Amino acid sequence: VYRAALEWQRARGLPVQWLSASELRALVPAASPAALGAVLSLAEHQVNAPRLTAALATAAARRGVALLERTPAHGLLRQGQRVTGVRLANRALTAGHVVLAAGAWAGELAAWIDRPVPVAPVRGQMLALRPATPLFAHTLYGPRGYLVPKLDGTVYVGATVEEAGFDCRVTAAGLAQLLELAVRLAPPLADATFVRAWAGLRPGSPDHQPILGPVLGLEGVSLAVGHFRNGILLAPITGELLAQHVLGQPTTLPLAPFSLARFTDPAATAHPMPPVASGRAGAGSAADAS
Repeated sequence: VYRAALEWQRARGLPVQWLSASELRALVPAASPAALGAVLSLAEHQVNAPRLTAALATAAARRGVALLERTPAHGLLRQGQRVTGVRLANRALTAGHVVLAAGAWAGELAAWIDRPVPVAPVRGQMLALRPATPLFAHTLYGPRGYLVPKLDGTVYVGATVEEAGFDCRVTAAGLAQLLELAVRLAPPLADATFVRAWAGLRPGSPDHQPILGPVLGLEGVSLAVGHFRNGILLAPITGELLAQHVLGQPTTLPLAPFSLARFTDPAATAHPMPPVASGRAGAGSAADAS
């Protein structure tokens, strides 16, 4: 699996190389002794999602954007088949174009646009450990999850994939799975201090690809939903494509393959569905014996 990924990554010009088991352990001594090898990716990066979100909000506010937090929307304003804004609890917001980005709750948009939106919540649990001393500087990814070292000395362990509805609880079973994963990928983490655990909801679509662009039969409204596990990775290109579409400009990539219509009318997508990179083949990704 990892060697196959290596080939298509190389074909796209990514700086990746195969490491033997001995080369892996020379680079990451804490890696599992069961690891047979690894793909080393020199182009991998990471971001702190909450800090990035806060920074984007600050930048938007400085450009004159009004952010209405904790303000539920109750529906769309419509004139026939044209959407003209959003209806709040005590007022209406008119707009030339409305972009619906409802995350794991996107399925509830069906009542707003008169057609199903096949997005459902997928729970992901994570935890943070703190080893006494830093054990590795690379993201380690195996078949069942990944370890991400952070600048504050913690190691993030992720993540479960659970169809649990809108249940955001951290569970004993989820923690047990993640702790077993952590020690399997990097055995010295067995002595690390437990810091915290949390859970969130991903917006999952049937093919795990985002749903982007216009809604057939309606004007003045677009979707940006269903990004599953790749929301933070695909946010920049999603914003670029939707901004181009709303402004009536040619889009950098065709939106047709990501249309909502692909679930009801495959012929409506004029191009084959391109692959969406998962972003989880991190630097020093370990392929273990299982």
